[in-house]
Amino acid sequence: MQQNVLAPMGITQMEIGGNKLADRKTNEVVYYPNSAAYANYMNVERMDAHGGWIATPIDLVKFMVHADGFTTVADDISNASFTTMTTPWQPGAGYAKGWGLSGSNFGHNGAMSGTIAQLERRADGYCFAVVVNTRPATDEFVGKLKQALNNIINGVSSWPTHNLF
Repeated sequence: MQQNVLAPMGITQMEIGGNKLADRKTNEVVYYPNSAAYANYMNVERMDAHGGWIATPIDLVKFMVHADGFTTVADDISNASFTTMTTPWQPGAGYAKGWGLSGSNFGHNGAMSGTIAQLERRADGYCFAVVVNTRPATDEFVGKLKQALNNIINGVSSWPTHNLF
């Protein structure tokens, strides 16, 4: 995964997390509250694809721009795969193959003890990621973060025209 998928996208720091605070990777944050984030029942190493990966927001955005259906950066998936992954599982459903759908926007959030995150691809060509090293009592917090970032993007009148990666 790291060599064949992530490295060609310019992603070099994503890796599977450890189970304990002592297993923390280089540059990995500490999760709060520690007692829940590093609980014995959390086998992060075995979660791998469903929540065990450690990634920065920049790495998540790099991943997204290689699978977003836009031509700004060449996608690493086919047009057919893009259509499959963004087609609702049933007409009108707000979910498709791992992506939450909202009109022509799609994204995914993740949450477990000590962390909550959102990756979003907007129909207007922008995408963003936010990662937090604590998890509030409810997952509504990530929706508020998502809305705040959308408001910021909507309020910017001039963006750089060059690739920021």
